[in-house]
Amino acid sequence: MSEHAPFSPALQVALNSPPLERKGWQATSAPSYIAFFLWAVYFDQLGRRTLAIGGLGWSVLGAAVAGLLCYVLLYRVPALWGQKTGRPLTVIGSSTFGTTGTVGLTFVLFGLAQIVLMAMATLYAVDWAFHGLSLCGLVSVEWLKPMKISLGGGLSPVLELRSPLILVTSLVWIYAASLTGHFLVKIIAALMKIFPIFPALMLALATILSLRGLPSFRPLEIDPATSAPVLDGGLRAFLMMIQMIFGFFAIAGAMAADFGAVNRSTRDVRLGGWIGVALASWTVATLSLLTVAGAVGRFTAPLNLKNTPGVGNFSFRTALVLGLPETLAGAIFLFFALSSLAQSCFSADIFGRRFEAVWPRITRLRWNLIGTTVAWPFVATGLAIRLEEIFTLLGAVFAPMVGAMTADYVRSRGVWPGPRRGLNPAGLVAWFMGLGVGLVPLIAVAGGWSDGSRLQPASVYAFATAFLVYSLLAAFGAETQAMPIPKPPMPSEQPAPAVVPPSLEPAPSAG
Repeated sequence: MSEHAPFSPALQVALNSPPLERKGWQATSAPSYIAFFLWAVYFDQLGRRTLAIGGLGWSVLGAAVAGLLCYVLLYRVPALWGQKTGRPLTVIGSSTFGTTGTVGLTFVLFGLAQIVLMAMATLYAVDWAFHGLSLCGLVSVEWLKPMKISLGGGLSPVLELRSPLILVTSLVWIYAASLTGHFLVKIIAALMKIFPIFPALMLALATILSLRGLPSFRPLEIDPATSAPVLDGGLRAFLMMIQMIFGFFAIAGAMAADFGAVNRSTRDVRLGGWIGVALASWTVATLSLLTVAGAVGRFTAPLNLKNTPGVGNFSFRTALVLGLPETLAGAIFLFFALSSLAQSCFSADIFGRRFEAVWPRITRLRWNLIGTTVAWPFVATGLAIRLEEIFTLLGAVFAPMVGAMTADYVRSRGVWPGPRRGLNPAGLVAWFMGLGVGLVPLIAVAGGWSDGSRLQPASVYAFATAFLVYSLLAAFGAETQAMPIPKPPMPSEQPAPAVVPPSLEPAPSAG
């Protein structure tokens, strides 16, 4: 990056983007975040390591605290800076990480994360759609059984793939979603402003019909994860619930800067966060936990049931099968499947936009297809359904990013200092140290270190680590000098209307 060109082409485009039309929280952050929390990926497996060992009270309390932490730690600072400056995350991040660092973190890293989100969305869409059809008697369960392929003779590893029907369908759907995200993302966004009403009604209906089993529900005495007697189950459930929700929301919290950039006032930022983040995350989590507890409470031996490899009986999916009539459960599966497929469209579009901004020689459509090609193997192997590990990874990557930004915000007393040339050591070291802390549970599981796997909520610790490291490094002069804040372009016409799909990037035109 030359002396005469302090900004990369990707960042320069974001800086030169016209200001967006300002709107209230009712039309921006709140409905988008509510739709995000109504995504089945969020609440399906919340009960596995929480409700199963700690019971309903500790799990619901953990969800409430997690919602508050998501609002206070992950959402508030990016949203306020976005509102004050009218700039998206890709620009705001140039203060904390430098003009070069923000390209690597808020463009490339965010783009790569969309591959994971696309895989999760597609697998849930296809898997839940066929499961719904099977409950309605339209598809045989035998067609949905996974395949196991031996990679050699004897004791050689075995590769497990989804059933041929799911493989073929998911391959078609994921590319169809990629093309839809490229050509019709605004139409999908408009539809998704209305469609989440139906999953919300389905969730409420499932909860009501499952409540009759609630008085009989008891948590397990044997931990399904370790096969050992449960010790301190309530506290562990409380901490794990915070970890799951905080990790899931970390990437969406960072994108709050884009929502703030289209909010009219700080009041819109606050209301959008309280309602769309704190309240919505807790409400959806609580309804799903009540559904699972009520469904499991009707049976004395739920551990004998295994619907999905790696998911077990305390998932929302299993609760629908246990607690509702088959046809009704099948219809609910189909509603959530359609909702999940929309996220595949958004993720493909975000990936294409991010990577085209950094490497414009490849068109956005080609980037969309490249990302889709990389995402599909995660669908085929079923890795995209391992949500606990994925939420831990997302939290480890993006929570410290917001933690470093929050330290920058506090140090500058809420006034965005402007871009810092090149790489800002304070921000990058803080993010890297936080990343290491957030990854401890995954590294511990891989290395057989049981004590390390209990470091929860790791994503919150990752945020705190990045905040402290940035504050210390900045105090010792490790921040690079901020450059003059570029003036926003002088529009010769009315501001561009805000495009706010219920996805992780509320304003595609913002960078």
